[in-house]
Amino acid sequence: MAISNLSQYFSSKGQSLPSVSSRAPIFEQMGLGSAGSYRGTAEQNTRLLQALQSRDSQPAPAPAQAPAAAPAGGSIAQQFVDSLLSGNKVKPYEEVAGVFTWGANEEKAALDYAESVYGKYFADLLKDYVDKANVSKTRLDEDAQFELTNLQNNLNDYLGQDQTSRQRLEQDYTTAMQDEARKLGIDLEAIDTAKSRETEDTDRTLAEYQEDYERTGGRISEDKIKYIQENDQTIKNRGLTFSGQRVKETGTIEDQAKRQLDDLKTGYTRSTEGTQRSYSRNLADLNRQAKIRTEEAQLNEERLGLSKTRTTEDMDTNKNIVQRDFGINTNRQGVLKSRSVYDIEQALKEQQDALDLEKQTQKETGYYGVESQRARKVEDYDRRSANYYTAQRIGGL
Repeated sequence: MAISNLSQYFSSKGQSLPSVSSRAPIFEQMGLGSAGSYRGTAEQNTRLLQALQSRDSQPAPAPAQAPAAAPAGGSIAQQFVDSLLSGNKVKPYEEVAGVFTWGANEEKAALDYAESVYGKYFADLLKDYVDKANVSKTRLDEDAQFELTNLQNNLNDYLGQDQTSRQRLEQDYTTAMQDEARKLGIDLEAIDTAKSRETEDTDRTLAEYQEDYERTGGRISEDKIKYIQENDQTIKNRGLTFSGQRVKETGTIEDQAKRQLDDLKTGYTRSTEGTQRSYSRNLADLNRQAKIRTEEAQLNEERLGLSKTRTTEDMDTNKNIVQRDFGINTNRQGVLKSRSVYDIEQALKEQQDALDLEKQTQKETGYYGVESQRARKVEDYDRRSANYYTAQRIGGL
C-alpha cells in the first residue's frame, strides 16, 4: 500500500506519529526550514514526508570510524571539548563560565577540533550547546541587570520625590509660621491702637468733666456774690442795713450756693469715677483679647509643628518601607538569577546526557544511518531540547 501521509509513514516504521513539536527538529534536519517555523500544516507535512521517503531511498552510509584519541593537554577550548565529549559530566556552571566568553576565533577553533576528533555530528551538538549557553547567559545577565536597573531607577525617583516633598513641607511650614506671626502682629497692633484711643478718649472726657466742674462752680460762686450784693442793696434801700432780715437772707443765699456746689461736686465725682471704671474695663477687655489672640497663635504654631512632625514621620516610614522593599526585591533578583543559573546547569546537563546517549548509540550501531536508531536519536534529542527551553521559560530568560 502506498504511503500518503506521515501517520502511515511512521506506522510503517513501527512508531506512532510524533507530535508537532517532536517533528519540528526533523523538519529542520531535513533542510526544509527552521524548527520554529514548523507548524504541522498540510503543505509542510507533505514536504517532510517526501524528504523522509527520499532519504530512505538512499543507501545507508558506511559505518563511522571510532573517534580518534584526543590529544593530551591542548588549549582551554580543546580541554573543554574533551571534557564534554569524552564521557565526563558537565561541570558546575561557574567552572565552565569561560565558554561563555569565547571569541569567534576561539569558538571556531573549538568546533573544528571537535569535528576533527569526534566527528561532525558531535561538533554540531557542541555548537548548539555553546550557542544556547551563550544566549542563556547573555539573557540572564541582561534581564537581571535590567530588573536591578529598574529597581534602582525607581528607588532614585522615589528618593528624589521624597527630597522634593520634604523641601516643600519645610517651605510650607515656614510660610505658615510667618503668616501666623504676621496675623498676630496685625491683631496685636489693632488692639494697641484701640487701647491708645481708649486712653485718649478717657483723658479727654475727664478733662471736659474737670473743665465743666470748674466753670460751673465758678458761676455758682459768682451768682452767690451777686445775689448777696443785690440782697444787701435791697435791705439798705429799705433802711434795714443792720437788721436780722439781712443776715437771714444772706444765709439762705449762701446755703443755696453751697447745695449747688455740693451737687456739682457729687455729679463730677460720679462722672469721673464712671469714666475711669469704664476705661479700666475696656482696657482689661483689650488686654484679654491680646492674651487670647496670642494664645491662639501659639496653638496654631503648635498645630503646624505637630502636623509637620507627623508628615515627616509618615514620610520617614514610607521611605523606610521603600528602601526595605528595594533590598528585598534586589535580593529576590539575586535568588531568581541563582535559580535561573541552576536551571541552565540542569539544561546543560540534559544536553550532556544527550551527547552521552549519542556516543552510546554510536558504539552500539557503528553508524547513524540506521533508521530505528536515528528515530530514537531524534526523539530523545527533541525531548532534551524541549526540557532545555522549558528550563529557560521557568528561569524567566
